[in-house]
Amino acid sequence: MNRFVTASLALLGIVTLVGCGESGLGTTDLGGPDLSGMVADDMQPPDLSTPRDMTYVVRQDGGPVQCGAMTCGGTDKCCIDTRMDGGGPSAYCAATCNQGSVTVACRGPSQCAGNPCCVTLQGQSLGAISCGTSLTSCPPDFNLQTFAGTTRLCEFDADCTAGAPSTMLNKCCQIMAQGQMQKICLSATLASFAGATCN
Repeated sequence: MNRFVTASLALLGIVTLVGCGESGLGTTDLGGPDLSGMVADDMQPPDLSTPRDMTYVVRQDGGPVQCGAMTCGGTDKCCIDTRMDGGGPSAYCAATCNQGSVTVACRGPSQCAGNPCCVTLQGQSLGAISCGTSLTSCPPDFNLQTFAGTTRLCEFDADCTAGAPSTMLNKCCQIMAQGQMQKICLSATLASFAGATCN
């Protein structure tokens, strides 16, 4: 009985010392952090949201449009005329292109605030080239039966698939069109047929 009383008193003494925290056995001395100076904002859980995909970052400072040996700035667009006498096409800068000229408003998404630079295709001829209004504009597509379609001017392969992940025209390829080198989205098959060089 005396042993039981002695053990109980010893246990009561330890509990009292731990509860008081004055003898060096307080909560801050048990190896844990001192939380006394923290405020509610410091105790928020970590941000576990998925980080933004940094593998494709579109340049948005493409500057003026190259037009043959010229640079079209301000509101001017690049205009390409196909000569009726069989000679090579001529390029010039103007706010509005002459009737029959191909208008080139961009060379890639960097001149379209990150949106695609859209172009219509008819055989190996390019139609008007203009900026799309959203990332999903002009998903690259080409019909081999009609030899017509829509694609994008590009700088990188990712310009072809941004907003259009299932497109088969997923390669950024350099091709001669209307007397100028253009980089457009094609498939490997179309690039081979057209004699284009892809990234």
